[in-house]
Amino acid sequence: MKKVLLSTLVLCFATVSLNTAQAKDRDLKARIEAASAPTAPLNSLSAADFDAFSQHLKKGKLSWVSEVPAFAKRSDGDYAQALTISLAWGLEHNPEAVLEILDDSSPTLSVNHVCGLPFSDISVPKADDYIKKTREGLQRLTTTTLQDKKASCLKVLNGSAGMSVTGRDYSQK
Repeated sequence: MKKVLLSTLVLCFATVSLNTAQAKDRDLKARIEAASAPTAPLNSLSAADFDAFSQHLKKGKLSWVSEVPAFAKRSDGDYAQALTISLAWGLEHNPEAVLEILDDSSPTLSVNHVCGLPFSDISVPKADDYIKKTREGLQRLTTTTLQDKKASCLKVLNGSAGMSVTGRDYSQK
């Protein structure tokens, strides 16, 4: 009986925690959408909300990556640069979602910026690991409509941007 009661309590707490996390994510999305509105001031999302948004982007979560194009139009300076970096990390985890929103008419979302290792403080081993995992993810991508972006991204990733960070030539790998 005690085990059943304990199991029920654990399940209830887990459900409450999940519902709380989902509610927080819904609220965050609403604030992102408000900050993305054409009438919203630039960079109107709070730093804490932007950090939470960035964490989702770094994991390549599709529902969050899809919020970026509208938000990027209302971002400049540090927020724009941080978006590019977050998308670069997301590229490692979900190349399809990130490539889908890349747009060379926006510096924040351009292939050259997102695929060009925009990190300023990455160690050589971490850069090597990132390049390897990102390249593998991109090479596995078979979505027909993304093949041009995939090729461009691989070219940038393998090119001089990667060499400037790691000192290694990735163009032949």
